[in-house]
Amino acid sequence: MLYNNMHSEFHKRIRDNARGIALYAFVAPNESASVYSRTNNLNRIRDIMNECNPDGIIIYDVQEEKCRGNIERPFRFNKKEPAHIYSQFLTENLQGTNIITYIALPNENISSVELTNRMDEIIRRDIKTVVFVGGSSKVIDSTCDTIYSCAMLYKKKILDINAGAVTLPDRYIKSGWNEHDVLLNKTLGGSDFFVSQIVYNFESIEKLLRLYSAGCIDNNIKPARIIFTFALFAENKTIQFMRCLGIDIPPEIDEKLGTNHDKSYIEYSMELCICNWIKILDLKKELGIPVGFSVDIVSGNKMEYSKSIELYKKLENIMKELY
Repeated sequence: MLYNNMHSEFHKRIRDNARGIALYAFVAPNESASVYSRTNNLNRIRDIMNECNPDGIIIYDVQEEKCRGNIERPFRFNKKEPAHIYSQFLTENLQGTNIITYIALPNENISSVELTNRMDEIIRRDIKTVVFVGGSSKVIDSTCDTIYSCAMLYKKKILDINAGAVTLPDRYIKSGWNEHDVLLNKTLGGSDFFVSQIVYNFESIEKLLRLYSAGCIDNNIKPARIIFTFALFAENKTIQFMRCLGIDIPPEIDEKLGTNHDKSYIEYSMELCICNWIKILDLKKELGIPVGFSVDIVSGNKMEYSKSIELYKKLENIMKELY
């Protein structure tokens, strides 16, 4: 009963436009991780929860993917434990924690039976808040347009599931994609909220918010909350990895950083994240779109880990002041 009440309150929080929302994002341990490594991973999350007390945490469903463009991947990919399994483990070991679980939908055509089995697995593990990722392909024996729309249809049948989707503002720059139309269609389809990829380019953010707001007004619908993800970089290797993931890091950042040491990297990325967050909150006031933030840790760099706590606290304080 306690878990269900907590879950219900978290749903209300996501939908409450009068309040912001603050999250921390993690990945599951490697699939082959030892008990010792798995325990360390849990303790790391517990330490951050105690230090920051976020509204909830995100568990990514990490899949191997090719780098965007002609960029070499700087970190080796290690297969991770499925997010839905790890989320269940965290629910049992971090009681009272709101968990948003990423669910990677397949990029190949599947049957409705297979999709239903995947959705049933979510329900069986008592996962209450999910973010569907991908799903642009077809369900071969269904009238749904895409796997994503079928997943959302299934979500509507299970009324106590809160379902969101990802948004990639940088697609405006990378591919000329009308990302606001994607958000609008998914809002109409039943998405309760969106979580962005890591953002650094405010031009893309502003374009997304303004055009999404206009689309919601034209269709007479309430905009869904958009949670923007921020992450620090302490070295060029992390910047390279972000670009590998399709994140637009403006080239002038390279020019300003030059050959400075790690501390300068961290300080500069901290300044950029804070500046963009303030601008987002200003736009939120102008447009009336509810927003939130999530802090991610991209690599195993110790400085990025320790400074991410400082970033979280600064973003949260700004949100309390300006929201």
